[in-house]
Amino acid sequence: MKIKKELILFDLDGVLIDSKKNMQFAWEAVQDEFKLSIPFESYFNFIGMPFQDILKSLKIKKNKKRIEYCFRRKSAELIHQIPFFEGVEETIELLKYSKKFKIGIVTSKDKLRTNSMISKLPNFDVVSCPEKKLRGKPNPDQLLSALTKCNCDPRSAIYVGDMEVDKEAAKRSGIDFIHAEWGYGEVKNSISIKNMKELINILS
Repeated sequence: MKIKKELILFDLDGVLIDSKKNMQFAWEAVQDEFKLSIPFESYFNFIGMPFQDILKSLKIKKNKKRIEYCFRRKSAELIHQIPFFEGVEETIELLKYSKKFKIGIVTSKDKLRTNSMISKLPNFDVVSCPEKKLRGKPNPDQLLSALTKCNCDPRSAIYVGDMEVDKEAAKRSGIDFIHAEWGYGEVKNSISIKNMKELINILS
């Protein structure tokens, strides 16, 4: 079965990059600096949401901006060690240049670290990171903004993600969703793929 689309949007963490160890390193630094007893797995349960929303879900009320700054700073220290998942670089290049798709990223990661991570990949047509005027996932704002910037109808786009918040954001924006099984979340979905290269077989 082939799915006809013009624009392919990707989540970043858990789909293109395997950043779990980096996140754990950064969160443990936050624990030490702010004397928090919240384990990494509790933090990890909420990934996909904007960082401040995660802190709210963890019922952290103090030092929220300082905690985010600490997390970003520590994450950036080892960002060069974060690997792409298998097949990502080849597949993105093939989709962009051979298949002529528009491609984009919609992520909850900040712009500085996102741009650092994707600098080795072909240029994306749109990169959406958290902004004050856009609500984060599972709200549809970032996906809808990406559609507007690419002059694309929701029916002509698809979002590849690994978490339930990704699926919910896609649903609320009218975009079809593909679950990346290699990622960090278990999501029941009508379309799932086991690796990036499978995208080539199902998109047209």
